[in-house]
Amino acid sequence: MITTQGTLRHRVVVDNTEGFLRRPGRGRGNRLRDAMIYFEESKGEGFRVIATGRLFNEAPELLLGIIGETVHEIRSRVQYCRQVWKEQVVDGIIPVADQSEGGLVNTHPFRDQWDLSSIVPEGRFHEIMGSLARAGWVLFRTLFLDPSNSDLRKIGERLLQASQQSELVLTFMSDRFFVPWPMIYTHPTPDENLDHRGSNYRLEGFWGYRHLLEHKPERVLGPLVLPVNAAGKVPTGVGYGARIEQALIDAHRHFIDAMPSISCTERLNRDALAEAMRSPSFDDRFLYFFCHGLGEGDNMSPNLGEAGIALTDGKLITSHDLDDWLDGRTLPSEPFVFINACQGGHLATVFYDTLARRFLEKKAIALLGAQVDLPARFATEYAKRFIEEFLKRPSKEIMSSQPLRLGDLVRTLTRRFLDGHRNPLGLAYTLYRGLDCYVEWDNVGKSL
Repeated sequence: MITTQGTLRHRVVVDNTEGFLRRPGRGRGNRLRDAMIYFEESKGEGFRVIATGRLFNEAPELLLGIIGETVHEIRSRVQYCRQVWKEQVVDGIIPVADQSEGGLVNTHPFRDQWDLSSIVPEGRFHEIMGSLARAGWVLFRTLFLDPSNSDLRKIGERLLQASQQSELVLTFMSDRFFVPWPMIYTHPTPDENLDHRGSNYRLEGFWGYRHLLEHKPERVLGPLVLPVNAAGKVPTGVGYGARIEQALIDAHRHFIDAMPSISCTERLNRDALAEAMRSPSFDDRFLYFFCHGLGEGDNMSPNLGEAGIALTDGKLITSHDLDDWLDGRTLPSEPFVFINACQGGHLATVFYDTLARRFLEKKAIALLGAQVDLPARFATEYAKRFIEEFLKRPSKEIMSSQPLRLGDLVRTLTRRFLDGHRNPLGLAYTLYRGLDCYVEWDNVGKSL
């Protein structure tokens, strides 16, 4: 909790950072954060921004600035960035030669393939990435570089300079201020600005490509270790959505069933999930949903109570359902939740404001989710790589060294898809808590 008096005088009265500002022991705890940025809604003033961590240690007091935007305005800014992604990538059109009838035919390459290395021409790829860089820079500039607010600008300039100098470990904290941090762009060359077309962009300017990032709702505490059961397996619950191509569901089943470290239970409709969560013996450590994210209303007048996911029966599952099913309890297994929202849904900006926060409040250890309705083929390939790497039991030699952290894997996959496949959609995934989370393979059968 942070209390304020006047404009710039602050004192920390409760350390609610779970050790974010302390150095870990044995390499297994939380890593030192370069910055923690706390957004506190202020009636009539927008958001107070409080910055702590290594980047701000030289400040005589905690740095505080004011973002004059309301929740409604912040969502509009975020929605603009996400709209650029939708237009340039998800719905992007590239004409190719029609082999059967001659001439050109319009294609949607990012919908049809996940490997674009030989499909999207290099020039077109750079145009797309330049547009995404501009959108990410505009979002950063809007949030942190308001020329009328010198204190906020100090925070923004320090973040900008630090992001140009090295890789950072960053935590953003708020219940109301939700931003797709991996999509943010800050030009990595100090003596050069991003031009108006983004044509001089560099991949390391995208925050999700270079830095380790997480968004943490307030007052969410708990362990960051994902234990396995007595059999050395990760109990996994999987739910699939309606209107997803059967071949892609079969692909999921194939790579999940092929992993000896997973024991999988499929729950294909709302009633099955409700029955499982109502049980005090619910023991899923990994909850995976390959489905549509739904957000009723629109960006200007969202209906927060009706943002959720839908499985094969099409019935909406919302944060209110979690409250009802758990009936005042938290999730006893403290699972890691992965919501892989695929194209065809209506994923609104408000989606993670509600469902992600409620899962974490119910003691989910972490949540990973996409900021746009992803093409289903890419979502399938991403899930395959993610699950195979994060939930694979390592060798004894690897087990005795540094564990694979959730945040590191998210960044690694982002880089692989961009570097090897000309696909930026890894940047669409945001991690909600759990940057340092890892599977505790070396303590088989640890009780909850």
